[in-house]
Amino acid sequence: MKTPKVRLYIRVRLPDGRDAFVDPVWIRNRTLRQSYALIKGQPEHHAEGFYYLRFLRDGKRVWHRVGQDTDVAITALRNTEHDLQSVALGRTVPTPVADPQASASSNPSAPKPVAEVQGSATPVVATAIVASIGNGAAFRKGREFAAWMGLLPKQHSTGGKARLYGISKRGNSYLRKILIHGARAVVLRSKRDRIAMGAWMTSLETRAPRNVLIVATAHKLARIAWAVLSTGQDYRAVPEAVTV
Repeated sequence: MKTPKVRLYIRVRLPDGRDAFVDPVWIRNRTLRQSYALIKGQPEHHAEGFYYLRFLRDGKRVWHRVGQDTDVAITALRNTEHDLQSVALGRTVPTPVADPQASASSNPSAPKPVAEVQGSATPVVATAIVASIGNGAAFRKGREFAAWMGLLPKQHSTGGKARLYGISKRGNSYLRKILIHGARAVVLRSKRDRIAMGAWMTSLETRAPRNVLIVATAHKLARIAWAVLSTGQDYRAVPEAVTV
């Protein structure tokens, strides 16, 4: 059985207003140039471009959206190629990086898994974090990681008066989105008397709108994930101190 070919595209808005799937710009060694697409043979930048995988499944063409981050797109491309090859050969082989916890346990030097962190307990979120920042060495502290994802408020201070606005929404929008979705699940579905940050969430909920609580929880989860990766230690839940 012939292995279906997987192709990577980037969906961009053309100058005439149409959306189109075009080839992304590859540099070398299977690395992508962030949000650059080939339009009529020339590379053009598209900040809002999203990567898609296209392949055949049961004779039908499948389009799979994999976000805006280049590292996540390449990881998804390799995983999909591996899975389709396994199906074509009639055997089931685990996807190389589908389960960050399994890969970390088999490789002692690999980053510690973040899947056990409440709100990040899915392979999608955990894999995206590891694929984006590795062991977190690019950041000195968790706050820098959260700021890189745009989970900190914009600030315009002058004359000794600090003005804070909504979150900056800079950086990796795909990673920010799935972290916020995970935080929303924690806020809305978790039993707060059973998790370490439950008292903190209940206290903040009395002083802030629901969406502010969700983003603040995503910010906290991002900092916890960075701490797990950078220290190489397992996640240990510590009850939050509540300020009244």
